[in-house]
Amino acid sequence: MKLYRVLLVALGILLVGALLIPLTASAATWNPPYNLGSGSTKPSVAIDSQGNIHYVWWEPTSKVIQYTVCTGLTKGTCRAAETLPNNGNDSYFPNIALDPQERPNVVWESRDGGSYSVYWSRYENGKWGAIKKISAEPYSELPDIAIGPQGMIHVVYQSKQDNTGYVYYVESNDGFGTMRAQQLGASVSDAPIDVAAEAVDKGLAPEGQQLTNGLFPRLTADNDDLAHVVWSVPSPYGIYYRIQKSDGSFAKKITVSKDHKDQTPDITFSPNGSVGILWGTYDNFNIAFAEYNAGQLDLVKYDVDGGLAQSLWPRVATDCTGVYHFAFQGKVTTDGNWDIFARTYDAGTNKFGKRVTIGDTGSKEETPAIAVTHLGAIVYGNTSNNLTMGSTADLGITCGSSPTNTPTDTATLIPTATNTTDPGSTPTHTPTPTDTTTPGSTPSETPTETPSPTATDTPTAPPTATDAATDTPTATPTVTTSSGNEHIPSNDPRIVYKGTWKEFKEKDASDKLYARCGGNKVCKKNWSAELNFTGGTRVEWETVYAKTYGKVIVLIDGAPFEQVDLCRLNRKSALPRFRTRSYILGGDATTPHSIKIKALGRHSKCSPYDVNYVSVDGFNIIR
Repeated sequence: MKLYRVLLVALGILLVGALLIPLTASAATWNPPYNLGSGSTKPSVAIDSQGNIHYVWWEPTSKVIQYTVCTGLTKGTCRAAETLPNNGNDSYFPNIALDPQERPNVVWESRDGGSYSVYWSRYENGKWGAIKKISAEPYSELPDIAIGPQGMIHVVYQSKQDNTGYVYYVESNDGFGTMRAQQLGASVSDAPIDVAAEAVDKGLAPEGQQLTNGLFPRLTADNDDLAHVVWSVPSPYGIYYRIQKSDGSFAKKITVSKDHKDQTPDITFSPNGSVGILWGTYDNFNIAFAEYNAGQLDLVKYDVDGGLAQSLWPRVATDCTGVYHFAFQGKVTTDGNWDIFARTYDAGTNKFGKRVTIGDTGSKEETPAIAVTHLGAIVYGNTSNNLTMGSTADLGITCGSSPTNTPTDTATLIPTATNTTDPGSTPTHTPTPTDTTTPGSTPSETPTETPSPTATDTPTAPPTATDAATDTPTATPTVTTSSGNEHIPSNDPRIVYKGTWKEFKEKDASDKLYARCGGNKVCKKNWSAELNFTGGTRVEWETVYAKTYGKVIVLIDGAPFEQVDLCRLNRKSALPRFRTRSYILGGDATTPHSIKIKALGRHSKCSPYDVNYVSVDGFNIIR
């Protein structure tokens, strides 16, 4: 009997191990940390397209903002640190972002009379420009900065006014020659709100004490140069999220989490169009993560620190493949020193990477920062020794166009596909007339379209076509080389289908029939339809929107271009609505191109169905 029980236990362990294996992925190798100079809490980092790593931090003795750039992954490639201009007073807590010209833009707070204000400066023409004060409220602190693809500078910061904490947002498209500001949130605290700069000067270092300092607002910018802002509220705690609308105002506040003493969030915009939010759950010293699409919650994960005894101060970034990278401080044992850790999460495969130890910060808590492209960089302060430390990694991924692309190949959404991140709203403004995105760069989330009045049917089950469905043959890859405009129907053998696809007859389809991934069953992840062709100024994908449909990635010339939620554009009806999405191409008449429609095998909360359909009605090549 004992042997039988032992065998059962052993079998159980093996089964658990087998189940856990798909949920973890291999981790990148991070280089040993190197000393950037004397520093303290809350440094920042950014990486440009050439792989240069830009660090910024504040020096705790002279209380000035310092900056360096490293052209490689080692300290030997770093320039000597330089000091940013300031208002002549103590300065703290810088953050950095790169604009489309890859110029470093930095915001920070400085003492200003008996209060604190937020300042901005940009590096151009070989030097730092004159500083500009961009806040007007008392005790303006803890600024964060993001810059979108059209050059809009977005800044968010908090203001302490008695026991009320406020979140303010300011934007400028001309280097703060002009700017627009608005209040995003206000919260009365049950406990006194500390002044962040004064708290760090007083040495409030034991774990968690810095959490009472304020709202810690953070932001990111999407492909339409619209801001996404998160912040926490002091006691009684909670994480909140607001999305900027196309007219510049913000949609209503979204409650991300509460009831866990939720604090210190961070946010990032993913190449697949999603937004990732990471924050600390102070009731159990752990970390939580949520992913949103167009303001709708897709998933939430708790206890994502990989089994540490305690974790604090999480930060998140996304690489060019859409994988989330976490950096955070933690303890393996409750009585141990604080270390800095890194971990990855791929929402598409639901796989966490192995937790990696970056460096030891000693007995005092610290806030790391992380930036990733095809490279990774983490910066943190070893406040036990007043040092700013950097660590880097080659992530082993390729960003940008596929090897067959010419250097000038670009793909651009046509102006009619103007996005809005305010679900259900009608776009009324974009910062520039066109939305230009390069294949391999951050793809845009699908726009929200108002359902037509006739699209109101809501069947109780996914509808099936009334006409007979036929299996779509798997084609041999063939390159289309014809001249002139060309329509390629869904049953054309030049379209290569992977997975199960079926043809359905439908009078509204362009050729009275269309192909649907999954047929009458389920469309699974990575099932796809691909067309290769030569030349052309634009390629069009004829597709279907319906509430039974899921999410899809569109790849142009082998590189992810956009994620589309095919439900959200016809959320009130399961009957197919036929539409066309267009993509502008670069190159000349001899340039090889491809378009690939790849199912993600999942859907948003828009759809109550699990079939995750994706359809191809055909393609058009415009020459």
